[in-house]
Amino acid sequence: MIYTRPYITKLFIAYEGDSRRTDVSLAVQIIDTFTGQPPVVPLSIRLKELPFVHPLRGQSGFYCFEGTETVRTEGTDVVRRPIPAGTYTLIVEPDLTSGNFYNLQPAQIGDPWRQGFERPVTLPMPNPQSPLVVIRLSPTAAYPFDANATLIRGTVIKSGAAVETAEVSTTYNEVDPNDSSLTVPVRLETMTDRAGEFVLFFKSLPQRTQVVAVTAVKGFDQDQIPAAMITEGKTLKNQLLDLT
Repeated sequence: MIYTRPYITKLFIAYEGDSRRTDVSLAVQIIDTFTGQPPVVPLSIRLKELPFVHPLRGQSGFYCFEGTETVRTEGTDVVRRPIPAGTYTLIVEPDLTSGNFYNLQPAQIGDPWRQGFERPVTLPMPNPQSPLVVIRLSPTAAYPFDANATLIRGTVIKSGAAVETAEVSTTYNEVDPNDSSLTVPVRLETMTDRAGEFVLFFKSLPQRTQVVAVTAVKGFDQDQIPAAMITEGKTLKNQLLDLT
């Protein structure tokens, strides 16, 4: 039997290989406001002005658009910027074949509600180390709520006709998530659909029942239900707000 001893040397030369480094120009987190989790329906996320640039979905569930890419080949850096600085239209659109379950909630409470699923973004973000945009999707009247959800369902009309895109709001008391012995006021807002229908959902009621005022506004028209009684785990149905 013959044994072959491998060749051994004390010298080693390291050659730099190719490398690719990419930062994130925009990260998008999408939240279903009822569950507090990502929506279960398929989503289309894109920038209207750059239709061929697609985000990558990370393990955390965030959708990330790549920013500056640096490729080093044989010691030479090549820099590519797929998304130049500028103002863009971020589109976060649920798949309507799965059901018309959502409206796009405004970025701030009190901002006007609008149809569609577009949000303006300016890149680079103010904090390049955390380029995050949070998109909240609010349930419509067609949303498949749990059977024991606490809801108010109703319709907004004017002169007997359904009013689309009316803003409906209320404020209720909720158990403070940081101290269960306290309550905090929570403002709810939503928008009516083509049939004038709306739904408001409530969570963590400090008592089984609570009286709230529900207001509908469209332009200069307004109506209010001054004393709607909500009950934990129940749906208050057929509430009517008339803007006539």
